[in-house]
Amino acid sequence: MKATSCLGIFLSVCFYFPAIVVDGVQARALSSSDKKLNQLVKKVRAKKGNVIVASPSGNVAGSVEIREAAMKLRSGEILRVLPGLYQTKEYHHWHTVDLEPDNITVEGDGSGQLCEVNFTFWGENCSVRDYWGHDIEGENLVIVDSRIRPLIASSGKRSKTYFYNCLMVPSYGTWNSHYYWYGMELFANNAEIIFKKCTLVSMYVERVTYTVWTVGGGLQGHGGFSGLISLGRMAKKGEITFSDCVIYTNGYLFRERFGQNNDFKKFLEVNFDNCVINVETGFFMADSGSKDAKGQATYLNTKDIKDLKNYAKVNVTDCDFKKADFVRPPTLSGYRENGRAYMLAGSSDPKKTGIGADINSSTGMPEPPLTEEKKI
Repeated sequence: MKATSCLGIFLSVCFYFPAIVVDGVQARALSSSDKKLNQLVKKVRAKKGNVIVASPSGNVAGSVEIREAAMKLRSGEILRVLPGLYQTKEYHHWHTVDLEPDNITVEGDGSGQLCEVNFTFWGENCSVRDYWGHDIEGENLVIVDSRIRPLIASSGKRSKTYFYNCLMVPSYGTWNSHYYWYGMELFANNAEIIFKKCTLVSMYVERVTYTVWTVGGGLQGHGGFSGLISLGRMAKKGEITFSDCVIYTNGYLFRERFGQNNDFKKFLEVNFDNCVINVETGFFMADSGSKDAKGQATYLNTKDIKDLKNYAKVNVTDCDFKKADFVRPPTLSGYRENGRAYMLAGSSDPKKTGIGADINSSTGMPEPPLTEEKKI
């Protein structure tokens, strides 16, 4: 089995930049690292090249099966993924496809529909754009205008990755809930991870029944989902930054990945800059070491951002701790809903604030606002 790769993001040190107004939207004056990110985003959005189209069965005109597409893909090319469930004959669930070339781009077909497949990137300088799918794993990626669930492991080598104008909603349901326990999984081991102008949302479910579908029937079990972001083991310093983001969870923001308890305070730095944050249960799911009358583990109260400083180095700059105004309240089944459900309205509208993902009212996908190219 291949060694697992790591996502990381280029992180700038948080300084305060005076507010300016661009096309009616209050925005920050750009730091040099922000300018670099914007140039990368512009490059990813404008990229052209040979396009290989993949469909679930490979029988759509002009397309091939996903594994054939992966084998044909060469450096500099684009993999366009059509919506649908990409599954194997042996396992009735979406599967993971390895992508090995450097400088490739994965994109959706523009319909804003779900592509049920996981991708692991092994090459350098790869990107994802205009795509709604499941797990994305790799190193030194630029992920733009997309809706994904990052499942980020770590090889331990230094890495930098960007998420820009993305919608992050952990998956929910009963038929594949074994994926839902951890939400997004981030291993910041020797990595720098930055979310810029993203909307991150999760709902808390105390206990769910899940079914792992196999040929011959389903195997049932039980589990709970409570964290928007699950943190993996760290042995080297790493950083996670949220800048111009909307963050909402009625559960925990962070939790330790199952079976990987770690002293994150030694290694992890978390930065929040110009964000709207509402965390209802706690910023870190920390086991108290005791159990309740039913024998269930109990957790420490970490409702205040200051409590997070017991588990990581934390920097907070110009953040508003309140619930953002969504078009409609997030729901447990939201992962499969059109992204319109996560549009921000009223005083939270990104067109007014510059904070959170800009979502198309028809497709429900993050998209560049009309003024974005002028800013970049």
